Amino acid sequence: MCVKPSSSLLHDAELTEIGSCEAGGCNALETGAAPFACYSFRKFRIWADAPHVLLLDYLIEEQNRLQDQGHSAEAETLTQPIIAISDLLEAIRIREAQVYG
Repeated sequence: MCVKPSSSLLHDAELTEIGSCEAGGCNALETGAAPFACYSFRKFRIWADAPHVLLLDYLIEEQNRLQDQGHSAEAETLTQPIIAISDLLEAIRIREAQVYG
């Protein structure tokens, strides 16, 4: 089980805790890149019961909206976190299948 250090908690837009970062100092919070950029960071400790699917759905909708508005380059910047969250969800699914059968 992941320890939840209060000084390094990361939240989604609804302030639901989604994980923690043992490193810090990357400025993701200050620049507004968190929590999406955090999914690609190897020291980000996600929590399996966090609303990762909701974040993924939001990113996909936002990417589609940007593409529809003709902002292809900006929409492309969302591809990496979409892939990272998708990979995470697949890893969670595999682990749960191994544990629970």
